[in-house]
Order: sequence, then C-alpha cells, then structure tokens
Amino acid sequence: MKGTREFTFTEKNTHEGKPNEDCFAVSSGGCYVVADGATRSRKKNGEYPELSARLAADAFCESALSAYHSDNSIPSAFYRANCAIKEVNRENRITYETTDYLQNDFLACVGALGMLTGKFPYELHYGFIGDCGILVYDKELMPIVLSENQLGIMEQFRDQWGFGENLDAQKLFWRKEMRNKAIRRMTYGSLTGEETALCYVRTGSLKLELGDTVLFFSDGILPFIYDRWFRKILRHDFREKHGEKFIGILTRFIARLGQRLGASGIANLDDDKTLIAVSILENSDV
Repeated sequence: MKGTREFTFTEKNTHEGKPNEDCFAVSSGGCYVVADGATRSRKKNGEYPELSARLAADAFCESALSAYHSDNSIPSAFYRANCAIKEVNRENRITYETTDYLQNDFLACVGALGMLTGKFPYELHYGFIGDCGILVYDKELMPIVLSENQLGIMEQFRDQWGFGENLDAQKLFWRKEMRNKAIRRMTYGSLTGEETALCYVRTGSLKLELGDTVLFFSDGILPFIYDRWFRKILRHDFREKHGEKFIGILTRFIARLGQRLGASGIANLDDDKTLIAVSILENSDV
C-alpha cells in the first residue's frame, strides 16, 4: 500500500507430529489477516487427527479478504469467516450431532484482522479473537495499542487447576462448557461456526501517524513482542534492509532470543510463528 512498508514472517512449529496451523493473507489494498487453527482433538494413541484445523484458519483468511473487497467491514469479515468455518465443518461431517468434543471436536481457529482505509493519515480498523493479536507502536518504540490475550488467563486455569476429575473430563468441560458460551462468567471464544463465537470478537480503530508500525501476529510471536531488542530490529533493520536480508536477520534473532527466553522458563517458544508488520513511512510523499 502506498506510503507503507510491509513484510511477512512465518516459521513452523518444532513439535513432532503436530500440524502447522498458522496462515496469513495480505491484500495490496491494505487488508492484513493472521489466523491460527485450534486442533484440540487427539486420537486415543495420542496422535493428531488427519483433519487439521488449518482448514478453519485458511477459511478465515480467504473469507476475511473477500469481506474486505466487498464492504471494508471488520464485523462482516468475522461473520463471513465464522460462516465459512461452519461450512468447512459441515463438509467434513462435524456437527453438534457428530462431535464428542474429544476425539472429534469442531475445526476451529482464532485470528486477527486489520484494514487501512483512506489516504494519509491512514485509519486502522482492526478486530481479533483469542490469542492472535495486534500491536501498534510509534516511532519511539512506545506501545499505542496491544490487544488482549483472551486465552492467557483461561489456559492457566485449565493447565494448573483443571476442570474435572480426569483428563477427558477436563477436555470435555473446556470445549463444551467453557467455549463460545458468551455468558457472564470466565469463558473464551474460538471460531467454530457457532454464532455465539462472534460475541468474543473485539474491534477498534485508530489513526496512524508517520513512523507508526502495526504488527499482526499469532500466539507463537507473543513471547517476543515485549523484548526491546525485538522492537528495535523491527524499527531499525526493517527500515534499512529489505526482503530476504531482513527476514534472515529476524530469523536469527528470534532463534537467539528464544534460547534466552527458554532459559528463563518462558513457554510456547516452539509453536508456529506468524507475523505481519506494516510501517508508515516517515516522509511526506505518502
């Protein structure tokens, strides 16, 4: 998009046998989408199922871009994405009647979406659900907006306290009773095709200034965004270097930072990682 510089970064997870479920999409007209499939189901032998929730993430990205080209509406994009995911589940015979929420759960995803509109100063319209996120910081590397990680607190309760007497009972409660209930208690949302999932979508907008940078990311990037050197690389090297040269710098840095964070006990460092960065150029020719 005129007056901006953009890059995308993606890296596969290192879990043996786990499908890679991140995906992203970028429109030349200023639409940016990141999605992360949520495969919670496992076979009885512990293996992941043949059907990956990457199908839901792909449907999210495709339908979000379609919504952008038709009406530039964030709520419409999430509505269409949820309908598309419902159709993906239906095509694979996953319905309320067939799912057991254990070995046969709904294909689902979380995601983040942003649209730049108008001429400079651009206005960013954004939305997110789950633990895919959006971060905006200014030319001084100060954060302006950081979306809420809607799953962080919930997952601590799930992993440390549990919701049942045994593992299957915990999984069943987590997926059937806590997901997409949209009631006044601690619950969470994931796009499964269920209409109640849309209650968890959060939206917002803000005007971007010269030098602002917007990040759209999956949860695999979350451990890194708080590090000041990570932001400085995005600030300096992203502005000075281009294409594969910059991606190489970022890849090496994430590997080194991951080792340091891992030594500090930070989790989720080996997950899929997807990042889209959009920077508003600091010149008058925009």
